[in-house]
Amino acid sequence: MYMGEMRKFTGSTNHSDKATRGNNKGHIMVNIKENHRDEEEIKRLNQECNAQGIPLRYSLELAKENIELVRPSELSIEGCYRDAFQDSIDRYNVTQWREDRQQSVEKLLSKIQNSNKNIEPMQSMVVQVGNKGNKPSEEELIDIYKEYFERFQKKFPNMKIVSATIHVDEGRMEGTIHLQFYYIPIKKKSLCSEEQQKKWRGIDEQMSMSGALEQMGYTNDAKIELIGEDGQPILDDDGQIKMVHDYKNGALAQFQKDFNKLLDDICYEHGIEVQHPMAGKKATRQDTKTYYEDKARMDVEIASKNKELENVQNELQNVQDELQTSKQEVKVLQDEKNALEGQIRTLKS
Repeated sequence: MYMGEMRKFTGSTNHSDKATRGNNKGHIMVNIKENHRDEEEIKRLNQECNAQGIPLRYSLELAKENIELVRPSELSIEGCYRDAFQDSIDRYNVTQWREDRQQSVEKLLSKIQNSNKNIEPMQSMVVQVGNKGNKPSEEELIDIYKEYFERFQKKFPNMKIVSATIHVDEGRMEGTIHLQFYYIPIKKKSLCSEEQQKKWRGIDEQMSMSGALEQMGYTNDAKIELIGEDGQPILDDDGQIKMVHDYKNGALAQFQKDFNKLLDDICYEHGIEVQHPMAGKKATRQDTKTYYEDKARMDVEIASKNKELENVQNELQNVQDELQTSKQEVKVLQDEKNALEGQIRTLKS
């Protein structure tokens, strides 16, 4: 435990589900190459700097000092998804004799790309301690980021890190060394209840932020007071303050709070007190308008999930119908076979 005087630095864990560029119906691009930048990528990045009229931020020589913690087999979203899901896909395909039911990385991404919901195939995180004018030593920052990387994986096992780099180059050029990584939230069949496993469809590990959060113990059970237009709490039929789901402080907000605290804890062990100048305050009340807006969005998501379930059930029914038809055809063939064998026996006699 650190026993010296605490030092104060700003710190942040900038989490985003906007790790992709391009619209839902277009080609999904994830900026994996920028996280593992080579000469070609550095040239492209500096061209962007020139176009924006800002100083060049990237150098090939300095980029060689970057520390890759996880490098995908291919510097693309397809490569990241193969690293994360190929074993699960292979296990699933062994059980599927029909070619049209075989799964692949391309099919997984196509489903996301063509979804009518704003689904991102992966999430991104930038972890930084200090700023250009006030920061710990380079060696200490690297130690902190390595610790964060290791402990993030242990604390949040459903978040599969597929690309991670400590960017030393940008810190030396114009700012502070930082850690950037991409991860895929994964729901695992093995962690589901027996009842859930019976209803499971598809590969045994699937991309799902809500599912990953649930399996790590994060829920949307938080409640908040419902406030009327007059600013007073609304009472229920029993005269008690009406409590409603607090969507703004649900599972995702709890997860974000925990990965922020993880950075705080690691820095504290290094004698650093992290200051969060942009940190907001947790809400304790919610007005009626906001609540019903949030509820409406949730209702749309629930309706969409029910529609997906209906489609799966219809597909299952079609398979069962095909199976029944096949059984009937087998029976007809068996009857024909038995009749022919009877005729043969008659002719022989």
